[in-house]
Amino acid sequence: MLLIKKKILIISVLVANIMGISYLSAQISATGSTLSERAIYDNGESNDQIFYFKDNISGNLRCDIIGGSYYTWAKYNNEAEPKWEVFATGQEIPIYEEGGYRVEIGDGRNSNTHYCWLFVPKLTYIEAKIENADCIQLQLSADTDYDPLRYFNPADDKPYFINLEYNWETSTDVIIDQKQPTIRVEAPYENTKYTVTVTDKFNVPFTSELDYEAIAVKAAFKAEILKADVPHEVHDSILFASAPLEMRFTDESLGNILCINWQLGQRFSTERNPFEVFTEPRAEKIVLTVRSAFCESIDFYCEDQDSITINVMESLLEFPNAFTPNGDGINDEFRCVYRSLKKYQITIINRWGRVVYVSTDPSKGWDGNVGGRQAPPGVYFYFAEAEGYKQNEKHKIRGNIHLIRSK
Repeated sequence: MLLIKKKILIISVLVANIMGISYLSAQISATGSTLSERAIYDNGESNDQIFYFKDNISGNLRCDIIGGSYYTWAKYNNEAEPKWEVFATGQEIPIYEEGGYRVEIGDGRNSNTHYCWLFVPKLTYIEAKIENADCIQLQLSADTDYDPLRYFNPADDKPYFINLEYNWETSTDVIIDQKQPTIRVEAPYENTKYTVTVTDKFNVPFTSELDYEAIAVKAAFKAEILKADVPHEVHDSILFASAPLEMRFTDESLGNILCINWQLGQRFSTERNPFEVFTEPRAEKIVLTVRSAFCESIDFYCEDQDSITINVMESLLEFPNAFTPNGDGINDEFRCVYRSLKKYQITIINRWGRVVYVSTDPSKGWDGNVGGRQAPPGVYFYFAEAEGYKQNEKHKIRGNIHLIRSK
């Protein structure tokens, strides 16, 4: 086994000698640095090294490729021409400054060039600040002593930057996925603590917090119809409603609200959760306005509105011409189909003129009984009068009914 390992080592060295220095993958090492990583360019990770020092640049740069007859070192200067200025020779050199370094190695037959960058990531404090705040947006920034580290691709001199990742969190359930030192977020509706944390290249976290007192408000309300649902009353929703329409409006706004105003059709209110009855056949606009300042204040404030439109329909009165009071739950009563009636009365008589049913409630119907007994099948006659909520809106209807019973 030992003999085999020796043969493999000899073959490796011979291959390296035949192919020259460019074959070897070892490049540059830096004493004094505590962290290193590969430089990344547009085409991906490179073989160029980036070395990080905690406090200051000190130590040596060493070319780890042995066997060269010369080692020529140059330092990068973006302001000069040529960019790379030769300043030292030797396999190992002392270092004192940040920046880019290049070493050219040759052995008389082959040559190779390697690059590295030295940085001291300066980060000793962080402070979260409010840059701008209005009713819509909040701009926050993290002030640090850190400047992005800049290095260049030796192939085309294109600059690249080493930035830190800023992690923002809130005391609410809002998640911020922005990782930059300056962020813009939607203005919150509640007082919020913002925390920013940055971890430097040496895995040391720096954190800062700030408390933000919310000024943004958002108007929102729930509209609830309180009247009971009657099967024969034509009443679909607030978009197609029958009077009288009784409604409760519940404020569900967000934010530190100090002023609230309602427009309830033709009436105005400052109640938190007002109640209103709509009777006029027309479109009624409901508007809720909220502010972050007292109603009489002229200082800066945030304001928002929410609104809906209610349509109260004109009156309607119609009757069927037959019903079957047999207890099957289908057409068991003689009922009118109606909408938006202010007054109502119906009288039903039999063929001999005897009154069998009288009512002033359009929500109720005749069940086909007279004095607790079933009325005989046949033809009956009705006289109905009604008034709507619109002026001079009257209904007078006469007709006959077929009371049908199964044999």
